[in-house]
Amino acid sequence: MAKISMMELLSLQQGMTEPQKAMFQNQLQQRQKNRGLTFILALFLGGFDRIYLGQIGLGVLKLLTFEGMVIWGIIDLFTAMGRTDEYNRKLALEISQSIKLQN
Repeated sequence: MAKISMMELLSLQQGMTEPQKAMFQNQLQQRQKNRGLTFILALFLGGFDRIYLGQIGLGVLKLLTFEGMVIWGIIDLFTAMGRTDEYNRKLALEISQSIKLQN
């Protein structure tokens, strides 16, 4: 899955006032996760990539099983960036809904 597109961001901001749009962009920038960091964590510190994305239980399980006897770690290397994009997409939707409800 690709990074959040400009079209997706504009769609999420639809119906917001200018101050709300600024608040949305500010919150998203502060809270979104970095794709590169997720990949580095998956590569060198298996398990911490999951914890970084809020999947604490899976992260601990991955650490305790030595990355599922390495297989899980290899799979996560290929899916790290997509999982980060999915996290950021859900975060953007959550922020958008929260801001719109405040109105």
